[in-house]
Amino acid sequence: MAQTNAVKDTVKPITNDTANIWFLFMYAYLFQAVGLQ
Repeated sequence: MAQTNAVKDTVKPITNDTANIWFLFMYAYLFQAVGLQ
């Protein structure tokens, strides 16, 4: 049980960082698309 919780605590920040990078990527893509119009 403790090992599973440790894995979750380790994966959670990585998942959050990935979501933030994906959000920034999509924001930059949309910003570029609007700029091209």
